[in-house]
Amino acid sequence: MLGRFIYPLCFLLLFNACLAQPGQQATLEELMKLIKKPTFHAPDKALQKKLRIPFLDGDLYGLCDYEGKILLKPQFEDMEMPVLDLPFVVAKRLGEWSLYDMSGKRVLPFTVERQHLIDIQLEYQTFEDNAYVYISKIRDPEPAWLTPLPAPTAPGESGVVEEVKPSTAFRYYYPTAKARMPLEGWFAPDYTAYNVFAQNLPFNNSKFRNSGQPEFIKVMDENRRFTLLDMDGNPVMPPVFNCVPLNLTKILIQNETGLCAVRDLKKGWQTDFVFRDVSATYNPDLCLGEAKVGDKVVKYKIDAMGKVTPLENEYAWLVLDERYSRVGEKSGEYTMKYHLFDEKTGKKVRDLNSFGIEKILGKTGFGVYENNQLVAIETVEGDTVWMPPFRQYSAIGDSLYVFTAGDTVGLANIRNEVLFKTIGGKITHWGSANFIVEKDKKQGLIGSDGRTIVPVAFDRIIPQRSTRLVLVQNNGLWGCYDWNTGKELVPVKYSHMGPNNGIGAGNEIMVGKTWYVVNRDLEVLRQSPDHSILRKSDFNLKNTSAAVQADFEKAQMEDVFWPYVVFDGANMQHVFRSDGQYIASLEGSQNYMVFFGGTRSDEELCPLRFTGIGKLTDATGRKVWVRLEDGKLYKKD
Repeated sequence: MLGRFIYPLCFLLLFNACLAQPGQQATLEELMKLIKKPTFHAPDKALQKKLRIPFLDGDLYGLCDYEGKILLKPQFEDMEMPVLDLPFVVAKRLGEWSLYDMSGKRVLPFTVERQHLIDIQLEYQTFEDNAYVYISKIRDPEPAWLTPLPAPTAPGESGVVEEVKPSTAFRYYYPTAKARMPLEGWFAPDYTAYNVFAQNLPFNNSKFRNSGQPEFIKVMDENRRFTLLDMDGNPVMPPVFNCVPLNLTKILIQNETGLCAVRDLKKGWQTDFVFRDVSATYNPDLCLGEAKVGDKVVKYKIDAMGKVTPLENEYAWLVLDERYSRVGEKSGEYTMKYHLFDEKTGKKVRDLNSFGIEKILGKTGFGVYENNQLVAIETVEGDTVWMPPFRQYSAIGDSLYVFTAGDTVGLANIRNEVLFKTIGGKITHWGSANFIVEKDKKQGLIGSDGRTIVPVAFDRIIPQRSTRLVLVQNNGLWGCYDWNTGKELVPVKYSHMGPNNGIGAGNEIMVGKTWYVVNRDLEVLRQSPDHSILRKSDFNLKNTSAAVQADFEKAQMEDVFWPYVVFDGANMQHVFRSDGQYIASLEGSQNYMVFFGGTRSDEELCPLRFTGIGKLTDATGRKVWVRLEDGKLYKKD
């Protein structure tokens, strides 16, 4: 009788235990079925038009474009391919290396014996809209010398005291932005580069953020005093004790006593040194200064012409955006009346029922409060656009709001339409149009319309802008979803999936010790040599000589598959497209057969960013660049 209950009970417990187990890891066979052979992605033609490629004419190098049109006549003994975004080339003339502009003029005050001694450092800032600014700094060469000691007196004792490297400051040369053409006079030889104010962003003002153009270079002279240079390298103000740009026109200047003044670079005026602090506002024509008068701290309004006006108190004036301000006036001993002021017309727009309008919603709206509670969101014209039943909110852009109402957290738009909500948890803005939702230690992703892209069911999610994929992890296993459609592309069954720093826009996926690097279409970019998806038999020579065939038979296939694949033979380089189509066999040894399209981060690279330009060392030992689409050399016969 007892057995009738034991066996069903054991089965039920076993069944429940199986349900409770974490997801099973994929097999190697499943992984190999998932990965696809590569298709050919042609390099970007627009990118190729911007390239400057070294060509060899006899014993000298010059520069030409992708089609072979000469840009800089042959005059250098050696050269490196210029970085796409920079206005100079590293080249060798008369046995020495230096930097030369696109006219062939040397732009460094020194030459060096080895090219790597020219230390070019690139820095960049990336924003949500992927605008970027490159800052090129080149360090003066650091001569190192050794101080000898008398001969060693004991075994193992060194005959060198120390290696001495004098401290040399960075020299500032030129910041480039996107495809901006190089300017004249971009070298500032008499200053130490202290900082570059590429984009000064008061309150993250999107107008400045999206401008993408540097304006000032903060530099220090030999007397340790600061000034600003324009983009031609010319000083725009006399040297001062210290200076900080407030926005793209106004500069805070500090003297030795710690007091501050404001200087307008465009109009030329400057205030007295009376302020202990000055802050920028949303309106680039207005600043807010603070000074101590006796025992009292007074705030001042500094207008577009440098006029300084004291304010009643710290709440009396507040710039809301580029046009409107909130202005207060006393209505009693302890009370204030507030109204909206148009800085452009100089007139009052309307009265306000609360001082609490500092919550800016875009450029023309504000929150209205009663008894410290948000009761409405209105436009400057007085139209009520939102009556939220929410006690807390935060604005995203001009129309989206993350709100909290009791235990509910959600996403709503300016029309008071709730797009998404959940009980408990947290919603975090990610990127320009997506939000990460966290609840009960699980994460998911929703779009700006409230649509669920990835369900809130994973221990961790990693959205990728470059591939438009969302990597997900549960119980130590990985998979991914399509960012646009929300479709599961890779089931959560793999021991690892994540960015591969060596290949732009590639993700590494693993089972055990077997790995592949794939693009967003799961096409192989790189593979484990023991379990090949792409094999040498996928590449076939056609209409070639017996010598080429013999060299190819012994050639080694690379394990990286860009738009072009190169086989390294004993005497030749055999170039194919990644889909197996034969292009050419070139005599010489491989040097570096793939170039990226610029200096952007790995996250922003993709297969279309590759230039289709390679480089090899020919039979004479000279470097020669190659156009991979047809195997033609950038070399004059």
